Amino acid sequence: MDFEFTKNTMLGEFRAHFEMEHTIFGRLLEDELIQDCAKIEQLFLLAGQAHRAPIRDFKWCGTELLVLFHNYEVVVAENAVHQEIEENFEDNLYLYDSESSSSCGLEDFVELLNKWQTFIKS
Repeated sequence: MDFEFTKNTMLGEFRAHFEMEHTIFGRLLEDELIQDCAKIEQLFLLAGQAHRAPIRDFKWCGTELLVLFHNYEVVVAENAVHQEIEENFEDNLYLYDSESSSSCGLEDFVELLNKWQTFIKS
């Protein structure tokens, strides 16, 4: 997963730029987490739990997005899309829209959170 972080020093805004298939991760960082260390720590805790119990599902819900942890995989999706994904899994259908959901490995997600946390603190 390729990404780049930038900061507008005039406005104090942090930006996360991702390739097309992972743009929702940028929304997670910019719109849901922003500079909220408590939310970032919640995700670190869930990632640790997911690593220790990969067959269990863990979920973090934000205002517009949610993060699902399952089997060393992390899915970020819009809250409305999550309902469609659960319904479609039952019918063996697959919903993919890179702007409304995307996934990555658990280790990649933890690395992303670490880099974001370091970036916003600098």
